Amino acid sequence: MKIIYRFLNINPGYLICFFLVTFFNFLTIPSFAGLKIYIDSKRPSLSTSGNLPVSHAVFTSNNAQITSLRKLHFKQERTAQTLIFGGSVLLLLLFIVSYSRFKLKRLTNLKLKKQQNEIELKNSSLKKIENDKENLIKQKEWLMQEIHHRVKNNLQIVISLLNTQSAYLDDVAAYNAIRESQHRMQSISLIHQKLYQSDSLAMVSLPAYIDDLITYLSDSFNTAPRILFETRLVPLELEVTKAVPVGLIINEAITNSIKYAFPKNSNGKIMISIDEISDNDYQLAIRDNGIGLAQDHAPGKSHSLGMTLMRGLSKQICGDLEIENKDGVCIIIKFNNQKAQEPLQSK
Repeated sequence: MKIIYRFLNINPGYLICFFLVTFFNFLTIPSFAGLKIYIDSKRPSLSTSGNLPVSHAVFTSNNAQITSLRKLHFKQERTAQTLIFGGSVLLLLLFIVSYSRFKLKRLTNLKLKKQQNEIELKNSSLKKIENDKENLIKQKEWLMQEIHHRVKNNLQIVISLLNTQSAYLDDVAAYNAIRESQHRMQSISLIHQKLYQSDSLAMVSLPAYIDDLITYLSDSFNTAPRILFETRLVPLELEVTKAVPVGLIINEAITNSIKYAFPKNSNGKIMISIDEISDNDYQLAIRDNGIGLAQDHAPGKSHSLGMTLMRGLSKQICGDLEIENKDGVCIIIKFNNQKAQEPLQSK
């Protein structure tokens, strides 16, 4: 089988040459045999005793031998012709099969080469699409960082303008209002600063943000070492839509504690905690050990700017606001941190 397979896979040119040589050999064999018979028939018969003519019986015997040789020659010619014809047909069939396999192999190679070129073209197209996608993602990330950075810078410009304006104010109430606005803007500015400085451009680490906000407010009001801050924070990341309201609530609660919980520069403590009360449900608490609220003061009905902001911001994050007046003031916000699901696309 291996010999046949190798024979069928040879070059058709070699097969044609082999066919011509074989055909020539078969044609020449009968001619040489006939030539030998012809020479033997023309050779004169000699007796064993010398150069005497042969007898009629001997001539008749030789004639019979010549006839027999001619029949044998004719038979050999017919056999040779049959072999030549059969061999020619066989070689022709082998040539056709070999040529067909050669053409088939050539067509198969061409198809494989075409498919390989198509695959390489598709791979290059996919690679180009993947590179374009990566470039778009990088451009998007860069744009988001640039947006957060510019928002933060713009807020800092506004804070600087308010600070400049407050230097020309003689009214204490107006001065305090501008200072409180500065603190609120700074709390928002810190969020955007955290966003463009972090790897995640959509999520804010609340514990890291609270630490930075405490540092800023403590430096701004110059509370150290009179007021101590304690934190107990579980890892929590918020989207920007929730981080801004939560940051403003924390800013209002800490600012109120610094301003009103410790009169006459008395010492105190402010505690901020974040606890996960259930799956994706969290509780934020800002507690101080100050003098607390007046007995006739109802926190839920207060119309001060700070309380109004905290109530509105709590509704914005779908949270529940609670205010406890026991051994100081404790502001509690319970909210859910489940990410908003994208709307399902219609098929």
